[in-house]
Amino acid sequence: MKVFYQSLLISVLTLWAANSRAQNFKINDTLVGTAGVVYADPEFSNFQKAFVFQTLENNIRKIYLGKINPINGQFTSGHGKDILLDSYVAMLGNGQQTNNGPEWGQDKDGPSVFYQKNGSGDTTVQVWRVNNFFGIPAQKQMTNFPQGGTNSLVREDPMLPSTAFIFRRTNNDLAPGPLMWMDDNDSSSIVQVPGFSTASYRVAWIPGS
Repeated sequence: MKVFYQSLLISVLTLWAANSRAQNFKINDTLVGTAGVVYADPEFSNFQKAFVFQTLENNIRKIYLGKINPINGQFTSGHGKDILLDSYVAMLGNGQQTNNGPEWGQDKDGPSVFYQKNGSGDTTVQVWRVNNFFGIPAQKQMTNFPQGGTNSLVREDPMLPSTAFIFRRTNNDLAPGPLMWMDDNDSSSIVQVPGFSTASYRVAWIPGS
């Protein structure tokens, strides 16, 4: 009987705790942005309190940075197109040049954004980086493979001296290609990751690695 009462008491307390959590939780979704603006694959940075996203303007694919007001969660400008990071970027979507839009990077020198765009002077998609975007944005092509580079995923760690990223060495989201690892401060650091032949967005960075 004592065991029964203990079990009943535990069940009641568990039910009370569940109901208490349910009553305290309130859906409070905030609509961010402006109607009519495309916000494709937006990525939020806790470090910068800002979004990056890909959009389409006059049939030109562009990447913008939008600053967020931490008080109300809204873009400070309303539309979020605060800083133009680059134009004529890769086609985004399943089976397109890339299936992963702009990604935040972070190291001790500050933030950066990685994305895909055709290489300088050719039609092969490559991984690019832009930084110094709170001054004059500086774009740099990071990969230069004949096969291309796409679907980049980037490390965010303000304690480390550089930003590492992974990507697939291919020119199309669905085309086969090996998974590669690279450091943005050392172009000779390119390493093929063994055992992966699928999309790089199925893997993720371990914090502190």
